[in-house]
Amino acid sequence: VWTCEAEDLYMFEMTITDDFSKKEFVSILPKTRCLSPLESLNTMTQHNLESTTGTLQLDLDSSDLFQLLDDWYFKSTNMQRPTQYLQRFHANQNLDAFFYLPDVLVKSHKNCLETLLDPGSCPLQDPSYGELQNFINFLNIQLESCENSIFCNLQEDWANLRFKNFVVKFMIHMAKDFSTRSIEISDESLGKTQPEISERRKWESSHHPYIFFNNDGVTMSFFGISIDRNHNLINPDTGEVLEKNIMSKNLYEQLKHQNRQDQIPIFNMNFDNLSEQLKLRVLCRVLGVETENLKDPYNIDGELVDPDPSYKLTSDNVKKLLAIYMRMKANIPVVCMGETGCGKTRMIKYLCDLIRGGKPVQNMIIIKVHGGLTSESIKQKVKRAIDVARNNEAIGVQMTCLFFDEANTTSAIGTIKELMVDRLNDGEPIPKSSTLQFICAVNPYRTHSETMIKKLENAGLGYHIKAENTRDTLGNIPLRRLVYRVHALPLSLFPLVWDFGTVNQTNEKQYISQMVKNVSDDLKLVSSEESSL
Repeated sequence: VWTCEAEDLYMFEMTITDDFSKKEFVSILPKTRCLSPLESLNTMTQHNLESTTGTLQLDLDSSDLFQLLDDWYFKSTNMQRPTQYLQRFHANQNLDAFFYLPDVLVKSHKNCLETLLDPGSCPLQDPSYGELQNFINFLNIQLESCENSIFCNLQEDWANLRFKNFVVKFMIHMAKDFSTRSIEISDESLGKTQPEISERRKWESSHHPYIFFNNDGVTMSFFGISIDRNHNLINPDTGEVLEKNIMSKNLYEQLKHQNRQDQIPIFNMNFDNLSEQLKLRVLCRVLGVETENLKDPYNIDGELVDPDPSYKLTSDNVKKLLAIYMRMKANIPVVCMGETGCGKTRMIKYLCDLIRGGKPVQNMIIIKVHGGLTSESIKQKVKRAIDVARNNEAIGVQMTCLFFDEANTTSAIGTIKELMVDRLNDGEPIPKSSTLQFICAVNPYRTHSETMIKKLENAGLGYHIKAENTRDTLGNIPLRRLVYRVHALPLSLFPLVWDFGTVNQTNEKQYISQMVKNVSDDLKLVSSEESSL
């Protein structure tokens, strides 16, 4: 590579794969290799290093440099608070009197990574820095809310109950929903050019217990939490023990006592049996918009305004709503995967309407993505969305969402990735103070059945070109064999995709009943006519 000026610098960014050839052009250039957290820890152990302040030259016979854990990130609150709590938690110390110590750093980079990568901490065995960041961002947000909560300032009544130990234990359990990969994309259509994803969670095949410290600082919301007589955390549907001895008997009784005046039970709550108003109140409490959605702002216990009475709130879709909200709150990009028409857009609109609290503003901007959408068009829409978010924040709407629908149908998917993962718009950073959040929905990567492929090939319509000769492919799969005509996702979006699965029979019946009721209301049918419908 020749430079025209002394100040010129050429930089290439690339992913090293197992089949990387030393004959490739970039192999002759000096390289700085960015190691994963586990690789960084192993390198520090191998070379007897405790901390690093920059890039390292580990081999004197090579000019290659290695980047381990960034020192500025190590010193950040995001990394220090969770690590301080986890170290004391693993040492079985009582955390009730402990608060984050901003002036006392964890011992070293190595010690920090050992704590975070412990199997009892991060649920991933070999996370990328992005995945580890999502894990600790979530923990940091929740632990900070815990410290600001009234529950952490009731010293006499709560002495020796180990409330914070319970919180940290539960947060680790919750973090599986926020940092464990869930997609199965590589199975059908991405070919050998894409990474293998080995750790997967299907939404409908796993339980989702949540604890939220609400914005009022006084209440907590326990969602999907069932405690048996032995104080184990269990799956209410199957009776499976998810965590033994999740809390002590004294803590259990104290929490129930604290909750005695509330209409919403703190444990073993059957959400689907609650009234519509109580369901709405549970949701608004977590979102911090209970007051904003009151019909009468002077009656705190009064009726709430439902932004869309035709939308049926079930335990399943409320958990999904809260999962989306917590990801955005922890700055974890939200990528939803699901079939067209399964309700992704309407769910996010309902969430945004609640956050808006009845104010006459637009806080959800939808971009209908298609094959003709260009990067330049996306960039212009994002600039306008940043201005909208700024104006919304000025009148008290704390979150504005830009929603990319069917994001993987455009070749400009790389631009969407840059916005969501890097928060850059055409190379320009989106202001850190901006309340604009990005959500995208992607179509699943699914091939037609062999029977359907044969029918399509026999029908003609462009199938005169043999599948093995077409250049229009996704990995090794011809695009025409896919149910949805989609483009490959950038690699950094893979860990962020959440396949929220399919609706179970109980929830499906509830949705159908709600749709029948909506039609009945529109037609003004009497009860007997509605029953026959």
